[in-house]
Amino acid sequence: MSGADLARHGTKWRRRNVNLPPLLPKLPAAAPLWGVVLVALTLAGCGTQDDFGRVNSSTLATRIGMAPYLLVPGYRDENAGRTALTPAETDLRRYANALTSGYAHQKTHGNYAQMVPIVPRKLRAALKSRTTAKYYVGEINRVGFKSGEAALNAITDDMRADERNIDGLWSAATKVYRADGIRIGEIDAGGIRPAVAGDILRRIEENRAIIDGVLKVAGERLEGYRMAISEAFVADPGSGYAGAKLEYVNLRRSVENLDSNLKGLGTRYALSLPRTDGCISQSLARAC
Repeated sequence: MSGADLARHGTKWRRRNVNLPPLLPKLPAAAPLWGVVLVALTLAGCGTQDDFGRVNSSTLATRIGMAPYLLVPGYRDENAGRTALTPAETDLRRYANALTSGYAHQKTHGNYAQMVPIVPRKLRAALKSRTTAKYYVGEINRVGFKSGEAALNAITDDMRADERNIDGLWSAATKVYRADGIRIGEIDAGGIRPAVAGDILRRIEENRAIIDGVLKVAGERLEGYRMAISEAFVADPGSGYAGAKLEYVNLRRSVENLDSNLKGLGTRYALSLPRTDGCISQSLARAC
């Protein structure tokens, strides 16, 4: 047998051994297109989740993207109807997130970390880490400003940003408290099914936990500003001290007003009643 024959038979042998049956059945010619459609629908469903990680079914694209979730036994879309986030609740979470995340100067000098989504457990973690007074002082020192005046100017900008967010939070919280008071009145009247009432009460509890957490974090941030102002002034006294001190006084007054006003709102809209098993009041315990 010649070399050409050996080469030819060898090629046939190799070809026979690698020509194995396919592991998967052949897909139709339109399979790539279907793959693109499935990926798009999946992204549509995953990209529209709410603050609490639940799928938001307010849009047609999301409803289609929810198809995989609906196949899971026992799945409930808890964002439909009365338990969907209102615009005021969305604003409340946005401003609360800004007041429990990084600081304004970190966006320019790096190391800014925004806590998304904002939920009560995130707020508890924030109290132990990113919003403590020592953390803020350490962040100001980490930047290494060229002068005490530059550091004081950055601290002043941070406090002004917090003051703007507090104003926005107060406006949103007023609307949320008013709406929550109406919801509780509807539940007391007995016109809402127990299952729906339970979802509404859990949302009200979430709103209260967010507001309470922000007030605790605001106190820590105030202490951080006070310490940072003192250290910057001692290290390098500059002309920015008077402005920083004045802004600190204004911010402290804003925090104190926010605290007292929110407590007044809670009393006005009957949101500070005794709780039973996580409910707002004993009269509503049946809905939990």
